[in-house]
Amino acid sequence: MYEHYRYHSGAIQRASDGISSSPYGVIEDMLEDVLFLGAVALHLKDAVPYSAGWVADHQDTILADRDNGYSFAEVVPRAQTLAAAKEWMSQFCAAVYPEEDNPKDRLLEFGEALEELSFSGAFEVDFVAHAFLLTEPAWRAQMLINLAAVE
Repeated sequence: MYEHYRYHSGAIQRASDGISSSPYGVIEDMLEDVLFLGAVALHLKDAVPYSAGWVADHQDTILADRDNGYSFAEVVPRAQTLAAAKEWMSQFCAAVYPEEDNPKDRLLEFGEALEELSFSGAFEVDFVAHAFLLTEPAWRAQMLINLAAVE
């Protein structure tokens, strides 16, 4: 898998020496996790403002994907999809309840359909928010379910 990466033994030894002489000590598993998370953050820097903070907030999900057998090449797109879905949901909440401090609380009953819509990317957030606001409150859940089923 890593045939194209060839490191000189001196480089490997310097890295090993650096790790072992760290003034605070290094737990190798922790170093592996932090390097993995740092690499994910690097790949998300154009997709998420302050990607390191976003990765820190979602590290349990990212590391669980890795530990469940997903390769780095698979984890990064999954993280990008999660980031896009979270941004879609934030924009939807802001569009639907702009005056609310915590609009997600008012949208709990629509959670599953909104989650499907946010991950699918099938509809622009402005379209869904506009349709939501124009729909009678009693029919909003069904409207979102119908939209989610379109994909």
